[in-house]
Amino acid sequence: MKYLIKNLLGLMLLSVILLQFSSCSKETFTKANINPNAPTIIVPNVILPSVEISLAYAQGGDLTRFSDLFMQQNIGFGRQSSAYYQYIVTSTDLDNVWGNLYTSVLGNNKDLLTRSDAGVYNAYSGISRILMAYSLQLLVDGWGSVPYSQALKGD
Repeated sequence: MKYLIKNLLGLMLLSVILLQFSSCSKETFTKANINPNAPTIIVPNVILPSVEISLAYAQGGDLTRFSDLFMQQNIGFGRQSSAYYQYIVTSTDLDNVWGNLYTSVLGNNKDLLTRSDAGVYNAYSGISRILMAYSLQLLVDGWGSVPYSQALKGD
Protein backbone atom coordinates (compact mmCIF):
# COMPACT_ATOMS: atom_id res chain seq x y z
CA MET A 1 0.00 0.00 0.00
CA LYS A 2 2.87 2.32 0.89
CA TYR A 3 4.51 1.50 -2.42
CA LEU A 4 1.30 2.41 -4.30
CA ILE A 5 0.95 5.77 -2.52
CA LYS A 6 4.60 6.68 -3.20
CA ASN A 7 4.25 5.77 -6.87
CA LEU A 8 0.98 7.69 -7.15
CA LEU A 9 2.48 10.81 -5.55
CA GLY A 10 5.56 10.54 -7.77
CA LEU A 11 3.38 10.15 -10.84
CA MET A 12 1.29 13.18 -9.85
CA LEU A 13 4.42 15.29 -9.28
CA LEU A 14 5.84 14.22 -12.62
CA SER A 15 2.58 15.06 -14.42
CA VAL A 16 2.45 18.53 -12.82
CA ILE A 17 6.03 19.23 -13.91
CA LEU A 18 5.36 17.98 -17.43
CA LEU A 19 2.17 20.05 -17.70
CA GLN A 20 3.98 23.16 -16.58
CA PHE A 21 6.70 22.82 -19.19
CA SER A 22 4.42 21.73 -22.00
CA SER A 23 1.68 24.33 -21.49
CA CYS A 24 1.05 27.12 -23.97
CA SER A 25 3.33 30.08 -23.89
CA LYS A 26 2.06 33.60 -23.35
CA GLU A 27 2.88 34.46 -26.95
CA THR A 28 0.30 32.00 -28.24
CA PHE A 29 -2.56 33.75 -26.48
CA THR A 30 -1.56 37.26 -27.52
CA LYS A 31 -1.44 36.25 -31.18
CA ALA A 32 -4.86 34.63 -30.91
CA ASN A 33 -6.48 37.83 -29.64
CA ILE A 34 -5.54 39.95 -32.66
CA ASN A 35 -8.60 40.60 -34.82
CA PRO A 36 -7.58 40.90 -38.47
CA ASN A 37 -10.93 42.50 -39.32
CA ALA A 38 -10.48 45.42 -36.90
CA PRO A 39 -7.96 47.88 -38.32
CA THR A 40 -5.73 49.78 -35.93
CA ILE A 41 -5.37 52.80 -38.21
CA ILE A 42 -8.45 54.26 -39.89
CA VAL A 43 -7.88 56.72 -42.70
CA PRO A 44 -10.29 59.64 -43.22
CA ASN A 45 -11.67 58.37 -46.53
CA VAL A 46 -13.21 55.47 -44.61
CA ILE A 47 -14.88 57.66 -41.97
CA LEU A 48 -16.29 60.32 -44.31
CA PRO A 49 -18.99 58.16 -45.98
CA SER A 50 -20.42 57.09 -42.62
CA VAL A 51 -20.64 60.72 -41.50
CA GLU A 52 -22.34 61.76 -44.74
CA ILE A 53 -24.81 58.87 -44.69
CA SER A 54 -25.74 59.50 -41.05
CA LEU A 55 -26.25 63.19 -41.77
CA ALA A 56 -28.40 62.45 -44.82
CA TYR A 57 -30.47 59.96 -42.83
CA ALA A 58 -31.05 62.43 -40.00
CA GLN A 59 -31.89 65.35 -42.27
CA GLY A 60 -33.88 63.49 -44.90
CA GLY A 61 -35.69 61.24 -42.46
CA ASP A 62 -37.25 62.41 -39.23
CA LEU A 63 -36.32 66.11 -39.42
CA THR A 64 -37.90 66.49 -42.85
CA ARG A 65 -40.98 64.52 -41.88
CA PHE A 66 -41.64 66.61 -38.77
CA SER A 67 -41.03 69.96 -40.43
CA ASP A 68 -43.14 69.02 -43.49
CA LEU A 69 -46.06 68.00 -41.30
CA PHE A 70 -45.83 71.11 -39.12
CA MET A 71 -45.68 73.41 -42.17
CA GLN A 72 -48.62 71.44 -43.61
CA GLN A 73 -46.63 70.64 -46.70
CA ASN A 74 -47.45 66.95 -46.32
CA ILE A 75 -50.33 65.19 -44.66
CA GLY A 76 -50.23 61.74 -43.18
CA PHE A 77 -53.17 59.39 -42.94
CA GLY A 78 -51.48 56.66 -40.95
CA ARG A 79 -51.68 56.52 -37.19
CA GLN A 80 -48.23 57.98 -36.57
CA SER A 81 -48.37 60.66 -39.25
CA SER A 82 -51.85 61.80 -38.32
CA ALA A 83 -50.75 62.22 -34.70
CA TYR A 84 -47.84 64.39 -35.85
CA TYR A 85 -50.19 66.34 -38.07
CA GLN A 86 -52.29 67.14 -35.00
CA TYR A 87 -49.12 68.32 -33.17
CA ILE A 88 -49.01 65.30 -30.88
CA VAL A 89 -45.27 64.90 -30.53
CA THR A 90 -43.63 63.37 -27.50
CA SER A 91 -40.04 63.73 -26.39
CA THR A 92 -39.24 60.19 -27.46
CA ASP A 93 -40.17 61.00 -31.07
CA LEU A 94 -37.18 63.31 -31.40
CA ASP A 95 -34.70 61.29 -29.32
CA ASN A 96 -33.63 59.28 -32.35
CA VAL A 97 -32.72 62.40 -34.35
CA TRP A 98 -30.89 64.03 -31.43
CA GLY A 99 -28.88 60.94 -30.65
CA ASN A 100 -28.12 60.26 -34.30
CA LEU A 101 -26.89 63.79 -34.92
CA TYR A 102 -24.66 63.82 -31.83
CA THR A 103 -23.22 60.31 -31.95
CA SER A 104 -23.23 59.18 -35.56
CA VAL A 105 -22.70 62.56 -37.19
CA LEU A 106 -20.85 64.88 -34.80
CA GLY A 107 -18.96 62.15 -32.92
CA ASN A 108 -17.66 60.49 -36.08
CA ASN A 109 -17.05 63.89 -37.65
CA LYS A 110 -14.88 64.92 -34.71
CA ASP A 111 -12.90 61.71 -35.17
CA LEU A 112 -12.58 62.51 -38.89
CA LEU A 113 -11.39 66.04 -38.10
CA THR A 114 -8.83 64.80 -35.57
CA ARG A 115 -7.43 62.19 -37.93
CA SER A 116 -7.40 64.63 -40.86
CA ASP A 117 -5.54 67.30 -38.90
CA ALA A 118 -3.04 64.77 -37.56
CA GLY A 119 -2.20 63.54 -41.05
CA VAL A 120 -1.80 65.44 -44.27
CA TYR A 121 -5.43 65.12 -45.32
CA ASN A 122 -6.25 68.80 -45.84
CA ALA A 123 -9.21 68.14 -48.15
CA TYR A 124 -10.86 65.88 -45.58
CA SER A 125 -10.18 68.42 -42.86
CA GLY A 126 -12.03 71.09 -44.83
CA ILE A 127 -14.94 68.78 -45.60
CA SER A 128 -15.12 67.81 -41.95
CA ARG A 129 -15.29 71.44 -40.81
CA ILE A 130 -18.10 72.19 -43.28
CA LEU A 131 -20.05 69.11 -42.17
CA MET A 132 -19.54 70.08 -38.51
CA ALA A 133 -20.92 73.58 -39.11
CA TYR A 134 -23.85 72.23 -41.12
CA SER A 135 -24.71 69.58 -38.52
CA LEU A 136 -24.59 72.12 -35.71
CA GLN A 137 -26.83 74.44 -37.75
CA LEU A 138 -29.38 71.63 -38.10
CA LEU A 139 -29.28 71.10 -34.34
CA VAL A 140 -29.66 74.81 -33.60
CA ASP A 141 -32.54 75.10 -36.06
CA GLY A 142 -34.30 72.17 -34.45
CA TRP A 143 -33.62 72.68 -30.75
CA GLY A 144 -32.28 76.20 -30.21
CA SER A 145 -29.22 76.42 -27.97
CA VAL A 146 -27.32 73.15 -28.04
CA PRO A 147 -24.12 72.16 -26.24
CA TYR A 148 -21.03 72.52 -28.37
CA SER A 149 -17.96 73.49 -26.33
CA GLN A 150 -18.79 70.96 -23.57
CA ALA A 151 -20.07 68.31 -25.97
CA LEU A 152 -18.14 65.58 -27.74
CA LYS A 153 -15.50 65.25 -25.02
CA GLY A 154 -16.38 61.67 -24.15
CA ASP A 155 -14.95 58.59 -25.73
